[in-house]
Amino acid sequence: MKPMKTLAIVLTIVLVLIAGFVVLNMSEQSPQEQEQTPQTTLETVVLFETGVDAIAEIEMRGKQESYTLSRTNDDWVLDGDSSLLLDKAKVDSLVNSCAYIIASKEIAENVTDVSAYGLADPYKTVDIRLKDGTVTRVIIGNETADASMRYLMLAGGTSVYTKSTYAADALAPAMDSLRNKKLYAVSEETVNYLSVAREGTNTYAFKRLKKEDGSWDVIWNMQEPFEKVFNEYTFTEELLPGLLSLTADSIVADYPKALGQYGLNQPYATVTVKDDEKSHTIHIGSRTESGSRYVKYADSHTVYLMSESKLAFLNIGYLQLIDKLIHVVSIEEVNEIRVKGENAEYLMKIEGASEPYTYKINGKELEEKTFKMAYQSIIGIVLDDYTNAPQNSGAEKASIRYRKKDGNTILVAFHEWDERNYLVRVNGKGSMICRKKQVSGLIDTLAKYAG
Repeated sequence: MKPMKTLAIVLTIVLVLIAGFVVLNMSEQSPQEQEQTPQTTLETVVLFETGVDAIAEIEMRGKQESYTLSRTNDDWVLDGDSSLLLDKAKVDSLVNSCAYIIASKEIAENVTDVSAYGLADPYKTVDIRLKDGTVTRVIIGNETADASMRYLMLAGGTSVYTKSTYAADALAPAMDSLRNKKLYAVSEETVNYLSVAREGTNTYAFKRLKKEDGSWDVIWNMQEPFEKVFNEYTFTEELLPGLLSLTADSIVADYPKALGQYGLNQPYATVTVKDDEKSHTIHIGSRTESGSRYVKYADSHTVYLMSESKLAFLNIGYLQLIDKLIHVVSIEEVNEIRVKGENAEYLMKIEGASEPYTYKINGKELEEKTFKMAYQSIIGIVLDDYTNAPQNSGAEKASIRYRKKDGNTILVAFHEWDERNYLVRVNGKGSMICRKKQVSGLIDTLAKYAG
């Protein structure tokens, strides 16, 4: 016989012997050893089963809290108060858990003393009342030594079972977990107004424009503290996303006796958001040591807690939302600009019906590039602040008058405000404040170009 053929026969015999040994070993395993193999299927015990629609009421009693869920038509009501909003998905999950209750296994039967399992003074009890009036009580006791299971039993029974801690908690969840903590939600397509009033700064408000057909445009206008072109990036990327919806982290109190203890009698901030259907107003109160704030929906009697990270939009000041340039007129739209200071005056002209234009300042002809640099200095004046009392301004001290090609004029007037500042009015309106040194710097710059 050839060596290779002999080797093949020997290998075949060895494999057969190994397979036989494995089969024999498996057949001789104890039940405990077999349970440790991956093929083992975990057996469960059905304690209670009914139809979801048959449940009329679920009453949970615990050492820390108690509550009752009652079915009203197709809705569930918490403690008889329909104004307490519930998370439908969470409630449906609880009802499903109560309709089909299983245990991991039965660990003892004919038990007369259940105190060792924490069932005499239970952790929680759940009463499941059906529409026919029958009630099944589930008693939930202590955790097992490794905290992976809890003991439980049915009232009137004598057997003790175990159920995973997670599943036991799902059968008797904390009331807070069943509550709907979403204060409001609007879509970016239908939201049309928002305002933020915060302690120590000015209120700002934005309103969305409508198209001719009555639908909402993508364009927004700043309404408060003044009508002005705003910073579109800050608005669309930082402010608006944070205001489309607000969801609290937890519930602090329903029907609080005094809002003052939460800083809600005189809120730190108030937010209003409107869409096609409703106006939502949220009051934001005191800050906690953990970095959250108390919040309350204006029409609700529930106080919530919300992390400040969800309220980051409050850190956006109105000056961050606007274009700080006092007033911008495109050079393509004007043919004359007159700048007056307290002791100087400059007339800038763009002459000619078409290109190439002639550019002059006080009669002196300038190159186009030089003229445009001078013009940039004029439109580059920025606001430094805003006032709620523009009527307190003094006399006009400087001005910029634009004469446009269409015949209209725009007057930017600088009025005495205080030692350092001017109040700025555009065509007689405005509440913007700018530093005097900006205007004096402009006059000095134009003097160099006119010299």
